[in-house]
Amino acid sequence: NRRKSMLLSSLTGETLDLRSLESHLSWIGCISHHEASKLLKYKPTLASSMIDKFLKVNGSIDLGYSSRELLIDNTGVGIDYNSDEEKVNHLITWDELEDVIKKKNACFTLYDDGSKPWQISTVSATSKRPASLCPPL
Repeated sequence: NRRKSMLLSSLTGETLDLRSLESHLSWIGCISHHEASKLLKYKPTLASSMIDKFLKVNGSIDLGYSSRELLIDNTGVGIDYNSDEEKVNHLITWDELEDVIKKKNACFTLYDDGSKPWQISTVSATSKRPASLCPPL
């Protein structure tokens, strides 16, 4: 815990304890290359089907355990629409989805505050078992 606090302190320039940090970050889901591949299939259809500002689709952001309504626009994927700013609040951008697909043995948390997806696990190439697990901050 002290090492994480020191790392965060060096990155942000201020000292934070983990409990304080956890209360500020809100992770919404977790995806792997499987879910990312399914979502990325919607990207080519956006230009031809954009009647509204976004497209509603069903997809998973919990490693396939459930399906929920997701909002897709030209920038990426989100779960809600900010009517004041007239934009989708993104969980992940198209570029970030492509990065997730490249890492076939990893899982990433998704955040609702605009933060980039965070890699939380990797799988051993030889044993196919989790080699590293890191809870979202």
